[in-house]
Amino acid sequence: MENLRGLTLTGLQSSVADASGDGSLSGTVDVAIDSGVDLFIAAVGYDGILIEGTVPSSGTYTVSVNGATGNVDYTVLNPGSLYFTDLIP
Repeated sequence: MENLRGLTLTGLQSSVADASGDGSLSGTVDVAIDSGVDLFIAAVGYDGILIEGTVPSSGTYTVSVNGATGNVDYTVLNPGSLYFTDLIP
């Protein structure tokens, strides 16, 4: 999927939840940003995230950026907190 020129998202992020919105997330979304000068490559893994009331409530995301991988607490990657347009000149 390409929403913004140079920004490409691939992969799946899935949720399995009960009627209250409690459950877990899974999958990996790959992110590529091509500014025409530099290429930024990242991936976000959702396998360690639990949700309550449809929002992340605990766990860690597995994040890879340009080959380096680490775990990021769920409180850091909140929906709406990532603005990829700030990364493209």
